[in-house]
Amino acid sequence: KFNALGRLFWIYKNQEKFKEAFGMLTKQIGLIENINKNDNYYQMLKISYNSNLAQLKFDFGFEKEAINILKNVINNFSLISFDESDITKNYTLNIHKISSYNVLGDFYFRLNSKENNILYLDSTSIYYNKAYQLVKELKPTHSNSKLLYNIRMAKVKIKREEYDSALKLVSINAKKDINSEQDIYFLKSTIFKKLGMIDSSIHYAKKFLIYKKIAPSTEKNKIIIYNNLSDLYDSKNIIDSAYKYSLLARKKLGKIYKNKNEAYNNKLLVLEGRLRKINVSNLNEEQPERNQLIIVGFYILVIILLFYFFNKHYKNSK
Repeated sequence: KFNALGRLFWIYKNQEKFKEAFGMLTKQIGLIENINKNDNYYQMLKISYNSNLAQLKFDFGFEKEAINILKNVINNFSLISFDESDITKNYTLNIHKISSYNVLGDFYFRLNSKENNILYLDSTSIYYNKAYQLVKELKPTHSNSKLLYNIRMAKVKIKREEYDSALKLVSINAKKDINSEQDIYFLKSTIFKKLGMIDSSIHYAKKFLIYKKIAPSTEKNKIIIYNNLSDLYDSKNIIDSAYKYSLLARKKLGKIYKNKNEAYNNKLLVLEGRLRKINVSNLNEEQPERNQLIIVGFYILVIILLFYFFNKHYKNSK
């Protein structure tokens, strides 16, 4: 039942139904309270619950608290000890450890996006590397572990403005992974934009948008891609396309704010104290002033065209 509630938590969270996601956590903690606290099983369930709680707290602005919760989760792995012969349980335990390191790396990465502190990128790299070292010890091994590690590290290098190194990381994988292709296209589009290679950036942005995935991370990346395309077409003076993607970005961003504000207003996520104002900084909504200029420019263009056609019609009617 606990595992079923955990799966429902992730389904609701990925659908951005935060009221329902919080409800699943509430039910989980009720189940944990009835288990012997000295049991390995209790420790595993507690780790799973706290990991989910950290995810929710981070999404709603309690970043430092979420990081502390996850660090405690990692420390509590030492409280769990299975017999070496129990391969299944030890494998599951290692998967939990790897996931916790990667998520902690994600937290520091997102915190860097908000506060622009390069020390957070150092922490991101450290925890991604710890996760990857554990992955290499798994039996059976994961065939795409190197690719996923490269994707994570490419994001760090982009933040460090090491664009050539980032591009190399997402280009050296001969074996394709259908589940990672969209992420690679997103990164390549971002890198080429930073390098000033406009047509290449547009090419990979369009390839990214072909996919129909609707995971929260993908939806957030769509906002960035829409904003990038608006900028790129604006730089090419293709005003109608720039205007189109600017509107798509704003529409997508508005949807995310609406879902989070609903949970906020209902006070369903007051876990400890009052929630801070929701700030989706990692969405990286770029240059709103430029988008406004695009809209103004669009209307000016329409007025000029109308004036031209009316003037032409007037001359022809003489």
